Amino acid sequence: MKMKIAIVGCGMIADAHVNEIRKITDTELVAVCDKEPLMASQLADRYDIPMHFTDFDELLTQCHPDIVHVLTPPATHYAIGISALEAGCHVLMEKPFTVSGKEAQLLIDKATSLNKKIMVNHFHNFSPPNERLKEMVYKGQLGEVLHMEGIYCYNLEGPIAGALLNNKNSWFHKLPGNLILNNIDHLIGKFIEFIPDEHPVVFASARQFSEKVKRVKHSIVHDELRVMITGKKVSAFAIFTANINPLQHEMKVFGTKETVLINYESRTLVNNSTSSLPGPFGKLAVPFKTGRRYYMEGFKNLFNFGKSDFHFYAGANNLFNRFYQCIRNDSDLPIPYSDILKNTWIREEIFKQININRMD
Repeated sequence: MKMKIAIVGCGMIADAHVNEIRKITDTELVAVCDKEPLMASQLADRYDIPMHFTDFDELLTQCHPDIVHVLTPPATHYAIGISALEAGCHVLMEKPFTVSGKEAQLLIDKATSLNKKIMVNHFHNFSPPNERLKEMVYKGQLGEVLHMEGIYCYNLEGPIAGALLNNKNSWFHKLPGNLILNNIDHLIGKFIEFIPDEHPVVFASARQFSEKVKRVKHSIVHDELRVMITGKKVSAFAIFTANINPLQHEMKVFGTKETVLINYESRTLVNNSTSSLPGPFGKLAVPFKTGRRYYMEGFKNLFNFGKSDFHFYAGANNLFNRFYQCIRNDSDLPIPYSDILKNTWIREEIFKQININRMD
């Protein structure tokens, strides 16, 4: 029997969700909803979805979906999540899960009390290179993970940034951390499962660097963030920036046996090379070994491209599939609730500090 899926929020990310849902067998996308009628009707028309609504309660009453994907602005996630859970649905939230840690805990408590499951779309955690990283870590190939470093770049010149920054009435400016809240999970979310501490030490500093964000008068927009997270055994350092070019999205994981670098844009994972050759010969050999590994990653991606299996949202497809399977089998969630709560707690610690520890 097919699981019935509904989407609430028909903005740009909705197309990605529709495409990945439709690749998964035994699912049926039955309805979409947006308070803007044109957004809902156009998404339904583009993908031949049977029903569209402007009222979410009406969708729940008429369609009785098994799972709801919530793709609305973050401040609405809590209320929509509660409504969906109380209507008997499982819920998949776009990031960020909620605006506050209190809301996150209440949503998880509600889901648990109703024997429903709720998940956040940290899809980069399930991208092919990140899956390989987790396999390497759990097999002990890296030894003990000691430290991680990540960078995520945002394009301030893109159409989305312009629409968000220039509209003083946008939901974006009502969020704590606005630009940072909307992007920080791309960084922090990937660290969480490798830092076992429930409440690691967090230090964060932020600043306004570009003239574009300094000209925004209706809210304080930080376009630079540095975060240090320190647990008892594992630490991490994260950089969010809207000013580095070319745009980068990388994570480096340092272990006692080996170190690896993941590039999420090129979808590559490369081990740091060492050589057994003596003296200067070993140093000369390292770039060639590293280059060979990049060539191998490139050919692997080319092979996958030829199979139509090389696409940006591969991680979302993996995550959706696992979430649906855990619902069918009543098994463990792909992202534990403890990790979702840890992520929201770290985010709140960042927001407490960035207006105090300004770098400018």
